[in-house]
Amino acid sequence: MRGDLVSINPDIQFSFRKSVEPVYRELVELLLDGNPSQEYLKKARQIIEDLQLAELDNFFRQACLDANVAQIDQIDRSATVIYPIILPERLAVIVSAPGKPIGYYRGEAGN
Repeated sequence: MRGDLVSINPDIQFSFRKSVEPVYRELVELLLDGNPSQEYLKKARQIIEDLQLAELDNFFRQACLDANVAQIDQIDRSATVIYPIILPERLAVIVSAPGKPIGYYRGEAGN
């Protein structure tokens, strides 16, 4: 899908931040609602990584990363990876640490 989005003529290409990014973030928000399972945390992490790739593709106006993508924790088994995720009503943080279940932390937005 990313390749299709960036191959559109720039004159008719829609605003990525207004049209595409909210869909990714809404899906992540649904996955992280309540007390998410490890499976949902993994899916949310993957969606955030997919969003980052789509943002790069949109910025460069081409699918710039068609290579095989691997999780950082598969490349460096000693790496701890922190994923801060800004959502409309809260800040979510997913933490992947070696030999531990995926951690999830959330902070509600103040009024």
